[in-house]
Amino acid sequence: MGFLPIVAILLVFWLLIIRPQQRKQRETMRLQSSIEVGDQVMLTSGFFGTVTDLIEDKADIEIAPDVVVTVVRGAIANRVTESYDDPDDGADELAADPDGELDGGAPPRLEKTTDDAPASHDPRPGDN
Repeated sequence: MGFLPIVAILLVFWLLIIRPQQRKQRETMRLQSSIEVGDQVMLTSGFFGTVTDLIEDKADIEIAPDVVVTVVRGAIANRVTESYDDPDDGADELAADPDGELDGGAPPRLEKTTDDAPASHDPRPGDN
C-alpha cells in the first residue's frame, strides 16, 4: 500500500502531461504528411506561404511572389484555412481617406503635446 500514492502521481502525470503531448505530436505529424502542393501554410517561424513543391521530407514554400524557400516538413506549423491574401481585409478602408485630409495635401503633422502632470509628481506605484 505504500507505493499506491506514487502510482497515482505517475498516472496523473501521464494523463495531464504526457498523453496530451503525444496526441498533439500525432496531429502535427498527420498534418505535415497530408500537406499538398497548393496548400497555404504557416511555418513555425511565423511566415505564411503556399506550397509549390514537395520532395521527400522537404517542401518548397512561396512566401512572396518569386520568393521560394525550402524547409523541412517539420517547419510547417499549420494549414491556413482562410486566405491571408484576402482583398477584403480592411486595407481599402485605410487607403480610402474618408475625410479627404491626405488627398493631395501636405502630409499630416504631429502635434507636440504637453504633460499635464506636475513636474514633482513621481508616478511610481505604492507612493501615496
